Amino acid sequence: MSASKSSDQSGQNSDARKGSSISQHQKQDVCPARTNRHPHPMSEIAAKMISSRQIAREVIAGKRNPWAAANHLEIAIWNWVPETAELELIFSVNDEVDWNSNQKRTLPELKAALTKAFAQLAGLPIKT
Repeated sequence: MSASKSSDQSGQNSDARKGSSISQHQKQDVCPARTNRHPHPMSEIAAKMISSRQIAREVIAGKRNPWAAANHLEIAIWNWVPETAELELIFSVNDEVDWNSNQKRTLPELKAALTKAFAQLAGLPIKT
């Protein structure tokens, strides 16, 4: 293919785009490597809260191990930074399991506290 043909094709594409009825907003490139991509419909925190609530509901329903779920929330989703008091409580109960102290609650007490914290998280409203 010659250079003149390829330049003609690119000229045709740009002319066709100019004459289309697509709004300027829709013409924006959505490639992640570009800075002019469309914004996400919700914040990252709102998306994390939706995921967290779903995990909490799975724990309450008995479909998910509460300790594994607490670890997943703390490490994978929230990176050790709790956004709500409910998450902070889940993280602290999860950390208390590893204590080597006489002040530590028994495992059944910790599991009850963790389940209660998951129940509180499952009922939180999502702010978008």
